[in-house]
Amino acid sequence: MQLNADFLTLLLTETIVGVNKYKMDQQDSIDVLTIDNKEVLHSQIQKLSQVKGSRDSKKVDECLQKITSIAESGDGNLLEAAVDAARARCTVGEISSAMEKVFGRHVATGSLVSGAYKSEYEDKEKLDAVTKRVMSLSYCMFF
Repeated sequence: MQLNADFLTLLLTETIVGVNKYKMDQQDSIDVLTIDNKEVLHSQIQKLSQVKGSRDSKKVDECLQKITSIAESGDGNLLEAAVDAARARCTVGEISSAMEKVFGRHVATGSLVSGAYKSEYEDKEKLDAVTKRVMSLSYCMFF
């Protein structure tokens, strides 16, 4: 499909702020924070070890078992049990694992919704024309 010259001119003269219009005379330097992931991981593991080493293991086990028990039976306040577990220094991962035994782990699925509003557009001919134009542009961009 042939694109008309006006459309191509419009496409090629698009204003991009900061690139071809409204550029700054002098660029400010930007401080970029660099994070050493290995160092962060080591620090977190160390802190986690300290927390686990200083807590009451029996209390932790009781709290986690209570969470699993409430999740299985449906009797009791799961949020209250989770708060009690956190106060006993259970980690979020441990609390989640206690519930996961019963509920399983959520796995997100990627789904794309397409054309949700298309049926509501009243001028079908104009919509088809725009769709064809966009598709031709997509074709031009890749070839």
